[in-house]
Amino acid sequence: MIDPSKTPSDVLNAAGFSRTALLPHTDRSLHVEPPSLLASLTVIPADVGGAGVVVDGAYVAAELRGQFGAEAVAGVSLSMSGQEEVQAIFGSRDGFQRIRYRDDEIAWPWHRDRPAEITARLRQLIKDASAPLALGCGDGYLLHNHRTLHGRSAFTGRRCVIRFLAKVKEGHPYAWLNRGFRRADS
Repeated sequence: MIDPSKTPSDVLNAAGFSRTALLPHTDRSLHVEPPSLLASLTVIPADVGGAGVVVDGAYVAAELRGQFGAEAVAGVSLSMSGQEEVQAIFGSRDGFQRIRYRDDEIAWPWHRDRPAEITARLRQLIKDASAPLALGCGDGYLLHNHRTLHGRSAFTGRRCVIRFLAKVKEGHPYAWLNRGFRRADS
């Protein structure tokens, strides 16, 4: 259960447990195998603010490829302090594409050859494609964590959300979600 009990300065990576805005991201973006599904259920809505934010990462990837080309976009990575490249943001494997994204004090977008140009456009596309979701008591969402970025606006009051992270069981008809999404779907 996520209950705002800290401020971001209390602990590194604590923004999700605070009342501050949370930029769009994919969950566990630095893990080798991030969960493929994310479910979120609002138990106590915020007094003011706290709207969810979702972004179709496939749209962002397609727009970025259209502007810079597939090779340049493949070079966009997450970077951490002291490390140039940690994870590719836009990965492809076996006909599937995955997006891993975060932009905070732990990791941020980076490109070896064109850092300012491509990362600025990536951030702008995410901002422009962000769609707010008003979440009242009992409202929630289920999303594909390899395709959809999510975040929230700042809020006041006691907002309580239950979240579930999961992978689809192998052998299930939807187990392909664990590999990502087909580029043709973007």
